[in-house]
Amino acid sequence: MATVNYGTQGSGLGAQQQAYLDKLMTTELAQRMIFDRYATIQKSLPQKSGKTIKFRRWVPMKHLMLVNDIYTQFVNNDVEGKGEGILISTQKGIYNDIILEEGSSGSEKGKLKVVELETDVFPIGMWMTVTEEVDLFHDMYTLSEHLRQYSEVASFYIDTFYRDLYINSAGHIEDITGNSDPDDKVSSSAFTDAVKKLSLKLRISGAKYVSSILTSSPNYETKPVWARYVGLVHPTMGEAIRENEDFIPLEKYASGVKVLDGEIGMIADIRIVEAENMLAENGDGTFKGYMLIMGHEHTVNVPLRGKKRIEVIVKGRDSKDKSDPLNRFGMVGWKSWLGALTVNPERVALAIANYQL
Repeated sequence: MATVNYGTQGSGLGAQQQAYLDKLMTTELAQRMIFDRYATIQKSLPQKSGKTIKFRRWVPMKHLMLVNDIYTQFVNNDVEGKGEGILISTQKGIYNDIILEEGSSGSEKGKLKVVELETDVFPIGMWMTVTEEVDLFHDMYTLSEHLRQYSEVASFYIDTFYRDLYINSAGHIEDITGNSDPDDKVSSSAFTDAVKKLSLKLRISGAKYVSSILTSSPNYETKPVWARYVGLVHPTMGEAIRENEDFIPLEKYASGVKVLDGEIGMIADIRIVEAENMLAENGDGTFKGYMLIMGHEHTVNVPLRGKKRIEVIVKGRDSKDKSDPLNRFGMVGWKSWLGALTVNPERVALAIANYQL
């Protein structure tokens, strides 16, 4: 990859150089971020219509008319009010309600409903000064290296936004940290039971397996994956999960299965992926870990990928800044807009458990 040296007098970037720097930053971010890859419902940045992104969807008629209370113990949400999916199991003889008597058209039946959800987008970015001394004397400094390191830091900020959004909006939660048995940790059968229960809740709530995720490309490309639920954990929790007798390591996968980045194995139908920025809390020798389990298509977002999603700003040492009459410093920064909303919380689950290393 070519490098771009900072400090040739002048603050303007040519179109070709600007496009190169924007793509460099976007590519580096896309390769490093993990959590945004599971937000596969995309919305464009609103133009001339305020800072709010809106998402409208039908509530399936079958959910309005046919859901019964057989599954209420498995779901935590208002199915009819929010339009969240739930497995249908109709009662015996339900068709008798729509048998037409001779000379009759029966009674009116059917419901249609649209729900609208919205969230605001907001600007993000960072910048730093580059001095004349760095420009003249530092033999390792290049603008591309500056942006590479910026992208590494930015990926943690942005991934944290997505991570917290998923965790805070999870529709199903199993927390065994308060169990009376001190042995009920990540390595125990209690954790396996919690994970299996969450898988059941996801299936009953209508959450499909993750069948595709965004690639590490700077564009909006997706790639097909082995269809299962995906559970993200901190590497320390991943290490503890390896001690669980129900853990299935990678070497026991069927041949031909393509492994996800960071994947270590499975429990039940949950593919477990280690993510450096996944939440874990360190107590007095005991960690509190979170496994974020996701189904397919749960979050709508304004992606930080594609054309003009990220803008790199470079101001040289003659940028007409009145606070710098002797052209002693320039500036390198980047900015973009970020926005996302979990519109299907019933497709996200959270398992919480303690572990020790």
